[in-house]
Amino acid sequence: MLLRNAKWFFGEKPDGCLQWAAEETSRLVKKLTGGCANVDDSEGREFRIIVGSPRHNSSVKAMNFPELGESSVFGSDGYIIRSADTDGLPALYIAGQNDRAAMYGLFAFFEMLGCKFLLSRDIVPDVNPELVIIPVDIADESRNLWRAFFLGFCFVGNSIMSLKEYEQLFRQMAKMRMNRVIYYLFENEPFMDYSYSGERKVVGDVTHVDSACMSLGRQDAGTYSVSDIIAGREKFDREFVSPLEFQQARTSSEILDTGRAFMQELISLASRCGISTWISFDSTFVSLNMAKYTRRMARPHELYCTLTSFTDRVVDKINRNRIETIVKNYPDIEGIFFQITEGAYEDPYPDSQEIVNRLWPEYREAYELLKKHWGKWWKGEEKQRTYMRSDICFVERMKKSIDAAREVKPDLRLGVLTVCKAYLLTYLDKILPKDMPFVDIESQSLWTVDGAPLHLFQRMKGRECIPVARAYDDGSLAGMQFNLNLYQRDGFLASRKKNGTAGLCIQVTHVAGNDHNVRFLAEGVWKENLSPESFYRDYATAVFGSDSAESAMEAFDILEENEVALGGRGLKNMPYSLNPPEVSMVRAARNHPTPFFSSPWGEASVRLLEERAEKFMQSIGRLDKALAWFDIAMKTCRAEGKKELGYLIGKTRAYRCHLLTLCILKDAYALYVKAFAGNDGKKYAVQREILHKALLEIVKAEDNAMESAREFADSVNHPTDLAAVWMMNHVIIACQVFRQFTSNVLAYHEGREYWSKVDWDSLYDTSPFPTYQIEGQDTLVLG
Repeated sequence: MLLRNAKWFFGEKPDGCLQWAAEETSRLVKKLTGGCANVDDSEGREFRIIVGSPRHNSSVKAMNFPELGESSVFGSDGYIIRSADTDGLPALYIAGQNDRAAMYGLFAFFEMLGCKFLLSRDIVPDVNPELVIIPVDIADESRNLWRAFFLGFCFVGNSIMSLKEYEQLFRQMAKMRMNRVIYYLFENEPFMDYSYSGERKVVGDVTHVDSACMSLGRQDAGTYSVSDIIAGREKFDREFVSPLEFQQARTSSEILDTGRAFMQELISLASRCGISTWISFDSTFVSLNMAKYTRRMARPHELYCTLTSFTDRVVDKINRNRIETIVKNYPDIEGIFFQITEGAYEDPYPDSQEIVNRLWPEYREAYELLKKHWGKWWKGEEKQRTYMRSDICFVERMKKSIDAAREVKPDLRLGVLTVCKAYLLTYLDKILPKDMPFVDIESQSLWTVDGAPLHLFQRMKGRECIPVARAYDDGSLAGMQFNLNLYQRDGFLASRKKNGTAGLCIQVTHVAGNDHNVRFLAEGVWKENLSPESFYRDYATAVFGSDSAESAMEAFDILEENEVALGGRGLKNMPYSLNPPEVSMVRAARNHPTPFFSSPWGEASVRLLEERAEKFMQSIGRLDKALAWFDIAMKTCRAEGKKELGYLIGKTRAYRCHLLTLCILKDAYALYVKAFAGNDGKKYAVQREILHKALLEIVKAEDNAMESAREFADSVNHPTDLAAVWMMNHVIIACQVFRQFTSNVLAYHEGREYWSKVDWDSLYDTSPFPTYQIEGQDTLVLG
């Protein structure tokens, strides 16, 4: 039977997700055959493709497929693709127990015809009017009940996407048969609104208004104004580095109102694609303007808002108000995840400490697991005990919030979300109801250097546990991350069978350049024996063509090797959530007390940069090899794949240039430190000469950073690429500030005016809310 001759029937009253899928069917059939799909519910003698569920499609119901019956053990997201004759007429049934399952079967059918659905786009074979549908009988299901995306707006890639990009993201998720989205929200963002004592939460003090209050703390990044973009500004179709919907929101109230409407629409858009939504929040933090109502606590990290004491009863009331507002504003969510705070911040109040000491014996097993699996990163018993004692505080705060949520909406699903704290979940499994799912980020590239300890989930039988794999690490957001072998070592795809986990969640920070990582994981939750090698071969063939596949795979292997060599996090080379020292060290010069007589940096800092530069130079060599293979692949690449291959080439060149910039900055710092080393005031000529050389290296680094940003800007093919352009401009600004500072110091020693403006705030802004500490307390422990 020919596809172009088929008559499609989607049921009498299909669900919204299947209605949208019917629209996609028309588009895909036209691309495949050159003709329009015939969607018609009238009877006839034509070959029919019948899509739907017994509930909404009478033709499916009449067939009484055993997989779709009430007594079937077939999964709720399972589907059949089955050829059958009905009254002597040929038909193809694509059906599931519900319309979402039927939609999954529909897109699986199109993949049988040669389509491949990726995060960023669809790959469709060349037009073939004679495309034949052969008889088929397939029943497929995934025992991974959770197939989710994990999205956090703190990453600029997510926080620059507008609703139209999210709508497309959800559509691609549905085509890859993903069924949930989890939002990892921070208190300083505009999506979690509430009031206390008649006062509404305020945003814009910790985060930049220009970022729609989605950025990290002001102190970790400078400007979010597009007018300050130096290289690639023309690529931005907006005034600020934030979603289009927030461009006119300038006050706290406007941003909160826009944030609520934005999240409501996200939930609706996802639902239309059969995707349910979970929201998460951390009940340990409240907004800064609420600090006046709470017990005074240290604010050890400017990235976050007000840290609270878990014995503070005012915070109990604030959290209840917060939960009530979530339920009111977002009534269509599937559930709430309560975050266990990332990091370690102990509660110093005597009544809190008494509770921690009393509960400590209950956590002994979890503490031993922490030491065993996390101890190589969190070194030393003092630090390890601090983490465990802090976790006790976080758990006590969370338990109160769970109780409040049960009272506010008893039928709302609740869960727990942690970042690299599976050791703690082993304890929580004993004290929390089994109907609460656990979600946890784990990776060998993070804090368990011997491998992701997914085996700990074996201890939590009867509970839905969902590990999170990071499609892209936030230490190298513009890098060439090829992580399939890392996922294999961590054991994500094998975890359901081996550890009893209930699925997989994929942390997605941006779209472009992420297709391979996301598609591998999304495909793997349906095909658990999928290997990186077989995936890369199939992927390269589909995208670039069989003639270029081998060359592309050679490049992929080199890029995989490069990720391992840089520790899985790119040595934190990209300035955003993990500022590289080559950039962050500039900040030390701002408040250096004797800028004209000593260096803000010492020999130890230079040695660190030298160690990093050695690895970066080795990485540049590997990138050059990958580029050579990409160039070979380009010669035989299928026409439809040239754009993607050109993107990978451009991005690799930009990344190579960026790493070289960091190496040049190392030379500049080394010269600057040398200029002041052992200076006794008798060798001003030598000092000036070295400072001048340092300045030349800074200018060289600035030029190189400009080239890197321009190269990446030339490769932009999705709004999330703009995030990388913005970050690379942050490197340019760092070089400019370093140059301005050094020029003033050199001018002083040359007897010239030395007070030219240094644009410190363009590099690192400051919060209007000062940090405050409890006397004698220093509670910050960085992971």
